[in-house]
Amino acid sequence: MKVNRAEIIMLSDHLFKPRKFELLLPVPSYDPGKRALEKYFLWKTSNGYSRLP
Repeated sequence: MKVNRAEIIMLSDHLFKPRKFELLLPVPSYDPGKRALEKYFLWKTSNGYSRLP
């Protein structure tokens, strides 16, 4: 079974409606960047390199 995924970036002037400006951009390279950021964050927290308040 093939799963179609669509990563998008949403740019808008307000979080909730009514919005005056809204733009949805398809980004095929978003998923690898997100995975890399998550792995880096998990590495930082597991090795004690993050300073949380």
